[in-house]
Amino acid sequence: MLACGLLLAGCGGMMDDLNPSGADKRPAVTSGIVGEQPGQRAADFSIPATEGGTFTLSDHLTGGASPADAVVLYFTMWCPTCDSDMDIIRSSLMPIYINAGKTVRFVAVDYLNTVDVARQEIIRFSGFTGVVDVGDVAEDFFKGGMGKTVVIDKNGIIRLNEDFRNGANLKSALAAILGG
Repeated sequence: MLACGLLLAGCGGMMDDLNPSGADKRPAVTSGIVGEQPGQRAADFSIPATEGGTFTLSDHLTGGASPADAVVLYFTMWCPTCDSDMDIIRSSLMPIYINAGKTVRFVAVDYLNTVDVARQEIIRFSGFTGVVDVGDVAEDFFKGGMGKTVVIDKNGIIRLNEDFRNGANLKSALAAILGG
């Protein structure tokens, strides 16, 4: 009982946390600068692709070798939850943009395995480009983890960076960029 009292006494300066003000205390996002938040510019990165070669973000932006209207990064561990999320993306979102003549690169970012393991896993998900985040380059920049979904427009501006829930926010972010 005494230990509990001492522990609580040491939390006196944290009283504001128990009575939140509702104010957003995160630092303001400065648009256009390189950062991981929506409205900021994504840093360019290059990581190994499962089909060989390298995936470089700038290759898929305006002026790149293979430009797209949007790039969607989905961070995966190939677990049942990630597989389910990727099925939702593949069945509910990909057809919308393919049928509308839009180019969206859907990229499955494996941040735990080797290229060989990721190559075996990506086979189940046609339409996704498989990449392996050797050295955690993308994971560290985007604060990635299982289910993290990042949408980047053709100019390199991040439009969404959050954990995948049900696909609604991903669909909204793509609709804002591509219409529909």
